[in-house]
Amino acid sequence: MELFVAAPASGGFARHSHDEYVISTNVCGVEDVRLDRRHFTLGTDELTLYNPGEVQSCQAVVGDDERWSCVSVYVAPEVVTRKLGYEAEFHEPVVTAPALRAELLRLALSPVDATTPHLVQRLLDAVFTQAPLGPGRFSPEVAQAHSWLSGDAGRESLEPLSIGQVAAQLGWSRETFTRRFTQATGTPPYAWHLQERLRRARRLLRQGLSVGAAMSLTNPMNVVYWGGAAAAVSGALGEEPSWQSMAVFFIGFFAASLLWCWICAGAIALFRRALPARGVRAIEAVCGLSLVGLGIWLAASI
Repeated sequence: MELFVAAPASGGFARHSHDEYVISTNVCGVEDVRLDRRHFTLGTDELTLYNPGEVQSCQAVVGDDERWSCVSVYVAPEVVTRKLGYEAEFHEPVVTAPALRAELLRLALSPVDATTPHLVQRLLDAVFTQAPLGPGRFSPEVAQAHSWLSGDAGRESLEPLSIGQVAAQLGWSRETFTRRFTQATGTPPYAWHLQERLRRARRLLRQGLSVGAAMSLTNPMNVVYWGGAAAAVSGALGEEPSWQSMAVFFIGFFAASLLWCWICAGAIALFRRALPARGVRAIEAVCGLSLVGLGIWLAASI
């Protein structure tokens, strides 16, 4: 969870979306909001409730001696799912709740200390109790389309389906699918698909970066690798190489290492696409067990 206080000089925000649930309130002024295909105006007694992926923009009007600002809490989807036991969504984007607004403002003004997580949790409990929050209200067909577009429906292919493929899978024309999807979500499937692919790319980048860094830092073979690089310097450049020679050597060495990383990543990506999902999972399981076995063997040999 993240608490965010913003006072943009422009007096609003351009079109954007978030990967998290957003609970927000205005500090002052009147806010004109566009949320997907909806349009509404807010004062200072309301909370706005945005679901992950919803496209929003706003512009505010304040007095001559004021500057518009807002306070927001960002809640990761897995936190809400873990707390409620199901994938939920806010069914309405606005709730009039002066007491909750005052609680959110007090939280923003309070210093961060050991009591802050408790205060945030208490605020979320109150919001979840009063806000129109519940299971998604998509039809089974639209819910299935969400899974196909996001690539997490357990199909043999690991890649998300295109919009035309989803319409064909449902037995609908592209026009019918576009109309029903937009009615259910407030967002055309093309815009939703783009936002989902961007979220997926950011999620995979974060996961891949952390996993790759952890594997590299904990791999004992890196000691052998860099030891060999140090030995190669003396063999290739002599006992007392100049700093220019050292610089050229390591520029070439790192460039070749980076190129090899791209070659390996490309080969793995092509290999994953060529195999069915079950085959990829089987190979990943074998590789994982092999790494565990190698780790145990190395630990026992120390």
